[in-house]
Amino acid sequence: GGRFHPSSTNLRISESAPTPLTIQPWSVSTIPSGDYRGNGIDAIPVNGAALYDSTVLRAVGVPYRFKDGLVVDSTLFIEPGVTIEVGVGQAISGSLRAVGTASEPIVFRSVTPGVPGSWRGFELGTSSMLRLDHVIIADAGAGPAGFGAAIRLGADPGGVLRNTTIIRSASCGLIIGSGETWTDDYTNPAFGNTFTDIAGPILCQFPS
Repeated sequence: GGRFHPSSTNLRISESAPTPLTIQPWSVSTIPSGDYRGNGIDAIPVNGAALYDSTVLRAVGVPYRFKDGLVVDSTLFIEPGVTIEVGVGQAISGSLRAVGTASEPIVFRSVTPGVPGSWRGFELGTSSMLRLDHVIIADAGAGPAGFGAAIRLGADPGGVLRNTTIIRSASCGLIIGSGETWTDDYTNPAFGNTFTDIAGPILCQFPS
């Protein structure tokens, strides 16, 4: 359960054979600003998948690596410029608010980049806090036929996806629960979303 002290700043870690550091999910928001490049693997592994407290992920110049996926039991706030790498076959589930910018998008990708469907993608709740804006989601969409998508929603609370790019999904772009209807048409150009190399339809629905 170790954490960095709030006064920590300008930490530099280089020439570490594996990674600059490893950390638990509940301590990840305490990582100070600094330089974590020049190591065997320039990424910060996060051990474990459960996140119980409201947490902020800040850009630290290298990706956060969630090899076991991520289960958010509170709310996760992700700031511009953050990159998250997800383990093969894993997912990010729960409620999160990822708001990047045009110059500093938030990137979600696999630990094996360039392989469509190498991770499951998002399994999101219906919280009013839920929002993905100026986000890139690459190589998601793993799952059984009819159930796979880069983003899975039990229901659509509206306003979930804006200015976001989904790339190389191995199945649908987004999928919604059986019997549910879309509150918003996220393919409408007004939302600013783009869908590239999607294996299935962009909008799908779970089978009844």
